[in-house]
Amino acid sequence: MGQYFIDGNNLKEYMARVGLLHSADDALLVAWLQRWATQSGAKRRKQHRVDVYFDAGPQGRHPSQGNVRVRVAPPGITADEAIVRELSRIPARGGQRDATLVTSDRALAERAQALGVRVVDCAQFAGRSREAAPKVDEAQEKVEAEKRLGRALDAYFLPPDERKAPAKPSPARARISPSKVSQMRDPARLVDLLRRGDRVIRRRAVLALGVVGTDKARQVLEEIMVSDPVPSVRAAAAEALGNLGDVQAARALERAAADRFPLVRAAVARALRRCGDERSAATLARLAQDPRRRVRRAASGEVERPARS
Repeated sequence: MGQYFIDGNNLKEYMARVGLLHSADDALLVAWLQRWATQSGAKRRKQHRVDVYFDAGPQGRHPSQGNVRVRVAPPGITADEAIVRELSRIPARGGQRDATLVTSDRALAERAQALGVRVVDCAQFAGRSREAAPKVDEAQEKVEAEKRLGRALDAYFLPPDERKAPAKPSPARARISPSKVSQMRDPARLVDLLRRGDRVIRRRAVLALGVVGTDKARQVLEEIMVSDPVPSVRAAAAEALGNLGDVQAARALERAAADRFPLVRAAVARALRRCGDERSAATLARLAQDPRRRVRRAASGEVERPARS
C-alpha cells in the first residue's frame, strides 16, 4: 500500500487535454482515481490511499470516493501550499518520506523532492490506469508501434510530388469526432489524420501522438511544431512535447520560441518549464519578457485556462 498525493488541478487539466477525461471536472477525476486505486489494489492485499487536492471552493463540492479522499485547500493558500504542508508532516527516514506526489508542476515537484518525496509526472501516472488489465508483450507492442509509425512518417515527410494521392475518405472516417481522435493510440492512423483532417482533428491527433511517447513520435512532433502552417497545430505539438517530458525535445522547443504567434510561444514556454534543462533558462527568461501577457504568464508558471479546440 502506498500514500499518493495528487495535484488535482494539474492532473485533471492534463487528462482532459489528452482525452482521458471528457472534461476537466473534479468529480470525473475523483471517479477515475477511485477506479485506478481499485485496479492497482487487485494485485495487492491492500489498495493505495489517495489524497487529491483542489484549490479553495464551496465545501462539499468535491465528494470523496472509497480510498480517494478529497482535500480542499484552506482559504488564503493554494492547493500546492496545502500539499507541501501535508508532505512536511510525514516522518522522514534517511532523508526520504513514504509518499508519492503526482504533478507536472515543476516548482511543486522540486519542493516535494527537496522534502524527500517521490514525484511522478501526470503523463506517466495517467498511463497506469491500465495496469490491472491483461496486456500483450509490451516490448513487442512497442516495436510494432515504432514500425507502423516509421512507415507512416516516411510517407508523411515525402516531398509533395512524390506522395501517393490519398484515398478518398469513407463516410465513417469523414464523420470521426475529435473525442475519438483523442483516444486513439495507433500511430499510423494518427499520422494519417494529420494529413487528411481539419485543424481541430489535426490538433487532437497531435496531442494523441504525444501520448504514444516513442522517439519517432517525438521527432514528428518537433517537425510539426516548427513547420506546420496552422498555429494551433504547432502549439499542440509543443504542448504534446511538454507532456512527454523528454529533455531531448528542449533544443527544438527553444527554436520554436521565436514563433510569430503568441499562442505557440506560450505553449513552448509551458513545455520548456516541464522538459527544459539548464540551457533552456535563457529562452524562458526571454519569453518572460515577451510583449504578450499570455506568453509572460506561461513562462513564469502562472496557471492559464487551456484554449479549446
